[in-house]
Amino acid sequence: MTTIFRIKEILDLAVAIVGTAAVLALVLVFSLSFRLREQELQTNFEIGASRGTTARLLAAELLLLGGASAACIVGVLVVLDRFSAAIVRGLFVT
Repeated sequence: MTTIFRIKEILDLAVAIVGTAAVLALVLVFSLSFRLREQELQTNFEIGASRGTTARLLAAELLLLGGASAACIVGVLVVLDRFSAAIVRGLFVT
């Protein structure tokens, strides 16, 4: 029984490491995206958009991407919840 709990601890650690790497990758993607769009942000400023408006525009973009991601995650979790027993039987029980 202790072996099962030890495997669970190792898998939890692996999930934490992969999750951290995914979050860092997202931060890198958004950082590079903002850097590439620096000229677009400068154009917004030149046509009279305030910094607040530009910040709201970027925040809206982040919220839309986050919402779309959350919707995808919920969809995957619903499918997994519904078919998890069949998936486990198909993969591990022969």
